[in-house]
Amino acid sequence: MRHGAGRRMTASPERTALRRRALSWAAALLFAIGLAAVVAYLSLSASRRVQSLAAEGILQHLASRLAIDRALLTPLSALRPVLHGYSHEQLDAVAHSLLENYPYITDFAYLARQQPQAGGARSGLRLSFIARRTVQAGNAPGESLARNRAVAQALDQALATGKMSAAQVEYSVADGSGYLVLMPVYRQGGFPADAPARRRDYVGAFMLVIDFNALFDGLLAHHPGWAVTVERLLPDAEQTPLNYHRAAHAVRVGAFSQLTFSRDLVIDHHRLHVVLARQLGLAAFNPLWVLLAFILPLALYAGFDGVLMAQRRRRVIIEEAAERRVADVRRRAEQTLRSLADGVVTTDADLRVRSMNPAACRLSGWPLEEALDQPCAQVLPLTERHTGQTLPRDAMPEGLLDAWLCSRQGERVPVEISCAPLDNADTGGIVVVVRDLRRERELAQALAYHAEHDRVSGLRNRHSFEHRLQQWFDREHDTTAQGLLCQIDINQLAVVNDSAGYRAGDELLRSIAALLERELPQNALLARLGSDEFGFLLPGSDLDAGRAVLYRLRDLLREHEFLPDGHRFHIGASIGAVEVGAGATDINALLAAADTACLLARAQGRNQLHIYTSEDDAIARHARELNWPEQLHAAMREQRIELYQQLMLPLSNDARPLMIYEFLIRLRLPDGEQVGPARFMAAAERFHLMRELDRHVIDRAFASIAKPDSSETLYTINLSGQSLDDSELCAYVLERLQAHGVRARQVCFEITETAAIANLDKARLCIDALRKRGFRFALDDFGAGLSSFAYLKRLPADFLKIEGEFVRGMLHSETDRVLVESIVSVARAFGLRTIAESVEDPQTLERLRAIGVDYAQGYHLGRPRPGRASDV
Repeated sequence: MRHGAGRRMTASPERTALRRRALSWAAALLFAIGLAAVVAYLSLSASRRVQSLAAEGILQHLASRLAIDRALLTPLSALRPVLHGYSHEQLDAVAHSLLENYPYITDFAYLARQQPQAGGARSGLRLSFIARRTVQAGNAPGESLARNRAVAQALDQALATGKMSAAQVEYSVADGSGYLVLMPVYRQGGFPADAPARRRDYVGAFMLVIDFNALFDGLLAHHPGWAVTVERLLPDAEQTPLNYHRAAHAVRVGAFSQLTFSRDLVIDHHRLHVVLARQLGLAAFNPLWVLLAFILPLALYAGFDGVLMAQRRRRVIIEEAAERRVADVRRRAEQTLRSLADGVVTTDADLRVRSMNPAACRLSGWPLEEALDQPCAQVLPLTERHTGQTLPRDAMPEGLLDAWLCSRQGERVPVEISCAPLDNADTGGIVVVVRDLRRERELAQALAYHAEHDRVSGLRNRHSFEHRLQQWFDREHDTTAQGLLCQIDINQLAVVNDSAGYRAGDELLRSIAALLERELPQNALLARLGSDEFGFLLPGSDLDAGRAVLYRLRDLLREHEFLPDGHRFHIGASIGAVEVGAGATDINALLAAADTACLLARAQGRNQLHIYTSEDDAIARHARELNWPEQLHAAMREQRIELYQQLMLPLSNDARPLMIYEFLIRLRLPDGEQVGPARFMAAAERFHLMRELDRHVIDRAFASIAKPDSSETLYTINLSGQSLDDSELCAYVLERLQAHGVRARQVCFEITETAAIANLDKARLCIDALRKRGFRFALDDFGAGLSSFAYLKRLPADFLKIEGEFVRGMLHSETDRVLVESIVSVARAFGLRTIAESVEDPQTLERLRAIGVDYAQGYHLGRPRPGRASDV
């Protein structure tokens, strides 16, 4: 029944956990949906901006077409004085050119002025020349064109206004969607200033018939997907506007995907209301990124939920095990005393034995029947371990006591005694627990041995070796004793492990240890220092004697063959040694010297011996490598940090700024050798020197920028993550800017994506403060991080530098190419310029130019060089 009750009690927490999990999954799902919606909205916004630009281009192209009739007829009317009239051949040549080059012009005609007849009638027009694209039956114009009322009205309007005029006539275009335009021609050429002069001097008019539908269809042939509606705005409400409509078929994604652009165009005689509409398809939402934005949070949360469920299952298992232990405690309570390894003795108030478990009987040598009612001090005669005093018979010790128990058979057993009063108030008495320490003493001795010895080889380990070495130094430092401290690196251990297994590797180590123990002098101190490293001290040996021992060991190890399970290995070793003189006490320095000498011996080739000396140049150079903090401080103090510049080439004519140069640093060592940042940058970060180094570079770079140079040049300076975390950086930059007289718009700071994300809040504050002063920022190595695109919204930047690994691989890897294209697309959506790093060949450069990258940087374009930008 208790078990069933336990199930009922746990049912409610289980339901609560399920509800919490369901709510958390619902929250994760809502977050994923929201993130996907944000990505879709950003993609749609970018597509809307692109289509807005396309609509503006269509409208501008339409405006240029609407003005073509004036552009064609104005020079023709002005040529009359030069040509002394128009011959039929000239007009025919003009008509042929117009109809061939402008498919939306259907007719070209010249209407000559007809002098008034007797009787005072007004002068009119007669058709002098006409050329048509196609002639339809029953619709050929003749003299009726010259007598057409609409034509006459258009002519009067042109003469009155001094401008070209338009009219709609039925036979102009078959479906009635066309119009004609008239341009008067004057006797002296040009346009007379007033209307009476124009009416007096005009000699005729050029006419063009424009097909409205062809005008727009030809325009939209290069812009599929747009729906267009055009209405002619006429002040005279009785006239019917010229309409044009073209529908576009597109995939409907929702009401919010409709794009509409309207514009009133007033060009010459045209007054039009144009409406452009477009349906955006699925591509406008960038479904791949939307899907990633939806799936990624759910995948991350699924992993997190899996970890939580595993922990919950582990906790349930632990609780169930605890319940089982509690259920078994009563059953096992009766067996506890019998199964305890420690002896348990209970007494009465007079300290006489009342009970004993088997362990107590075994330790004391007393059978239970004989021990009952005997004084406890007689059954358990104890002697204090440290003082040797026998404990009194009428009292038992309080707390813990290390003692010797003398058994009934006379055996001395080391024990630990603890006593506690019994809770029974009627009988009183105490309980005595006797713990046998023999096994623990044996284990302690074994642990002490293993703490000082290597498990595989049986030799002393590094800790014990250093301890014994220090003891030897302390003992011999007042004497003239000397010795040789040596280190041996076994060459083939990794090969043996990989080829024959780790058991064979352990056997090799044991064989090497046996060889060293056999060949070294009896007084040598030998140890295994690491995986394949052995060390030993030859006390009392001078350099010559020690060298002879080392050469013999080297030859033996070089000739040593190891044959595990059919394999054959020729084992060799690299040996380094340092001479130990009188008074030597710094064992760490000596061990480091021996290790350095061994490294140099390995660098010289296999089976080499190297003796460390203070005059050894190779050792000195290696020691210098370990002292970068002092080297960097001295280099900054002595102005040995050298600035180099590398060009970033613009890939488009409209790129601004025209030129960008990146400041790079080199370190000149005291001996004249120049090293790159890869040698010392890790040490500078490890020893927290990057803030000081960045400030030094900023000051030097500002001094270089302040020299006369092009104002169109931008200089970039790298900032570390430690500098972004520096609250005083902004004040220092502004102070140095004013001191050197540099304009802030000439400077761009490069920060790595990972450094910015690691210090996101402080990076945002620092970037905002400096950008307000005119500085620009570039995100370096963009794409190296998993959340690059997400952090763009929170990091205000001006440039994105694409990770060089993607650029180098884009010619051979489809994944790298797609990543580069995606970064460029996102940069455009955010209004950022892009810079491609590591451009090392012309093919990559041309591919980047085709993709739309703004700038390129790499060895193909120029290596880093010292000096100002004008010299690079």
